Amino acid sequence: MRITELGLNLTTIIFYTNIVLAFVIIFLSRKNPSTTWAWVLVLMFMPVLGFVLYLFLGQDTRRIKIFAHKERQDDKKRKTLFQNLLLEKRSDLNHPALETNKDLMRLHLNNSNSVFTQDNQVHVLKNGDEKFPALIKALKSARHHIHMEYYIIRNDNISKEIRDILAAKARAGVEVRLLYDGMGCLALPRSYAKPIIDAGGETAVFFPPFFPHINIRVNYRNHRKITVIDGKTAFVGGLNLGDEYLGKSPKYGYWRDTHFQVEGSAVDYLQLCFLTDWEFAAKTTIAYNKEYFPTKKQSGCKGVQIITSGPDSKWNSIHQGYFKMISNAKKSIYIQTAYFVPDDSLIAA
Repeated sequence: MRITELGLNLTTIIFYTNIVLAFVIIFLSRKNPSTTWAWVLVLMFMPVLGFVLYLFLGQDTRRIKIFAHKERQDDKKRKTLFQNLLLEKRSDLNHPALETNKDLMRLHLNNSNSVFTQDNQVHVLKNGDEKFPALIKALKSARHHIHMEYYIIRNDNISKEIRDILAAKARAGVEVRLLYDGMGCLALPRSYAKPIIDAGGETAVFFPPFFPHINIRVNYRNHRKITVIDGKTAFVGGLNLGDEYLGKSPKYGYWRDTHFQVEGSAVDYLQLCFLTDWEFAAKTTIAYNKEYFPTKKQSGCKGVQIITSGPDSKWNSIHQGYFKMISNAKKSIYIQTAYFVPDDSLIAA
């Protein structure tokens, strides 16, 4: 076979492969319109590279295969763990004080088995200067366990300070589990976690790279930033671990983001989120004992409903929540975000 004939055959194969892929993307995959047309254009203008990119980034079938079992198990554990509470709180939604947002709370209850809890104390931490001192103080008070998961952990001063606290607590007999994302922490050396492991703590990586600095699951990431201490206090929000979140990066300067310190029944939902993520990443099971879900004293009167979403979720619960709130707005809508890429449904709302 001559070279010209071989090239012609390869071109034909690529052409028909792209047609098949375009058909799959448009008619069979569950993507929003903007994502669908983006992939079609990639295949049209970059046939070979587009094919490779779609294999790595665009397939919902890989997501279903990877996360289907986790989704079923997470839902089962939520229902089992909070069965009595769910039954009780379904009737609580009829309370007159909740009338304004009852449909929103019911949406999340049905989608995520997430109960609206009303016995919480919540502190808003509006930057790293407020978050890290509060986090460090709470970590030092731990008596039974520290559960922590982050998307990004830098190998810098504040991250090492927190690492050393975790190691010290592990040596003192506190259960320490640290979960971090394989892509977000791609530059984090293995030596970072060694003091924790040597002290008796545990670490796990969410989808670690198969080869150094190469991770083909780049779009299936764990962006959660959760810390749970003794099942009583939790931290959740947008701030990762690093000096840059304290405004110490010359490149980024002052970093504006929000974190929350929570006490009350809402902590149970953050605890369950961590435990299911940990079991998936560490490929293990944990006995859900009362130390992880202690009886809560009345901490406050703030209402909190914890919503989780991602490739391991059947519904786009967070997106649906935003859509519902925007649609229900009567007077004003205030949005503060560093990443505002609304889809057609949000623009229409």
